[in-house]
Amino acid sequence: MLIALDESRSLNNGQPSLWAFVFDKLDIAANEHVVHLGCGTGYYTAILAELVGRDGAVEAIEIEPRLAELARAALAPWPQVIVANGDGTGHPLTPADVIVASAGATHPLPAWLDALKPGGRLLFPMTPTEGFGGMLLVTRLRADKFSARFLCRVLFYEFAGARDDEVSKRLAEALAHDRGAGVKSLRSDPHEQEENCWLHEDGWCLSCREAAEQAGD
Repeated sequence: MLIALDESRSLNNGQPSLWAFVFDKLDIAANEHVVHLGCGTGYYTAILAELVGRDGAVEAIEIEPRLAELARAALAPWPQVIVANGDGTGHPLTPADVIVASAGATHPLPAWLDALKPGGRLLFPMTPTEGFGGMLLVTRLRADKFSARFLCRVLFYEFAGARDDEVSKRLAEALAHDRGAGVKSLRSDPHEQEENCWLHEDGWCLSCREAAEQAGD
């Protein structure tokens, strides 16, 4: 069931069946450190806290002061959760096993990728301004290698500060081609655009090549 957080902006808590599906793909383990960006009132943050257990840690960041205050109160029963009122695009991030963003970005932010530990997973809705996007799962295999795949189609409220109009247009075109089915890795190494680049941008690229096939292997 969807629960409205701000009807005037069509802001809601997100579909539980969607989040159950994507959380399962994250393989969150006990004792892991999770960062939840755009936690809203903490509904799914509580589930993340249950997954990591009492010896794990969850940092929840929410840009809206009113929602952050509500989340802080709602999450009080989970001492492993810390709620911060801040901007998930600029808030300093500690090294994390899992980063989850609950709003749509046109691109992965370098700070999100840099905060991932080896084996760390980043999950965020990668969405153009108009129409469906895809829920992208990125896994750091080692320092400079990332696997990536789209899990499902999604529509999400926009993540302020993680949007670029030009990237949005190219993302929409790429999604119209194959809905992201060909994406296998995220590249951060400097390279010219090539046939296997699904979406080639400045500083990053979603590629149809397996991460193990990238330069340096």
